[in-house]
Amino acid sequence: MLAALALVAFATPAWQTVVVALPFLVLGLLIRVWASGYLTKNAELCISGPYAHVRHPLYLANLVIALGLYILANNFFFTIATLPLVVCTYWYTLRGEEKFLREVFGTKYEAYQQQVPRLLPRLRPLRPAGNAAANHFSWQRVWFCNHFCRDVGSLLLVIAVLCAKLLVLNHFGYNYLVTYGMWPR
Repeated sequence: MLAALALVAFATPAWQTVVVALPFLVLGLLIRVWASGYLTKNAELCISGPYAHVRHPLYLANLVIALGLYILANNFFFTIATLPLVVCTYWYTLRGEEKFLREVFGTKYEAYQQQVPRLLPRLRPLRPAGNAAANHFSWQRVWFCNHFCRDVGSLLLVIAVLCAKLLVLNHFGYNYLVTYGMWPR
């Protein structure tokens, strides 16, 4: 919540950055939907859907969304100041989650961990050996189990506030990109 407030406070959005940011925001949301539809948290190890390509697709989606928000916020100095914090937070969180998953799922997770990359997806999906059951996509998991509505609502609120700030800045004649020579007049 504090990060979102800081992002909004220091943002200087422009229409050009909205256009550039939208594909990242949509891609991140689509990855979140895809991953949420396969995940049953802490009940079974999910290795199908996006989890056959990358071990942490929800975190990957969050990073893609964060990139979109940084672009939309359009503040180079805020990005440079906060990006190391984001990277360190995700690094620490991923390591903690992997430790937890190794404790819960044991050698099954360790084998999965050796075959599927952490955040950079593999092009060919993992094909489980033997008769490992694959999860199937479920809209019920998306809507009710994995906080998707809360996450999307929060993201849409931040985007709406940034767009409102853009309208206010444009109304008063301030355009960051033009002012700093990053976009033609």
